[in-house]
Amino acid sequence: MGDVDRLPAGFGPNVAGGMIERIVADSTKRFADAAHAAGVPVTYVVRPDGSHTWGLFESEMQESWNTTVAPSLGA
Repeated sequence: MGDVDRLPAGFGPNVAGGMIERIVADSTKRFADAAHAAGVPVTYVVRPDGSHTWGLFESEMQESWNTTVAPSLGA
């Protein structure tokens, strides 16, 4: 569990969710690798810890807004 997750200590792993996350992570990496190979400038970030939570989503959305969305909108 990561700092941005805000999960209580002892929050156990979700085995089924973990398997789905692994499949999605593998698919995302293959997509990013193919995009890079095709010359498409993509940003692919793997976090060393964390889980699929609203705290992590909030952190990632803020970073995406600051680095990509707002500049493209001129905001």
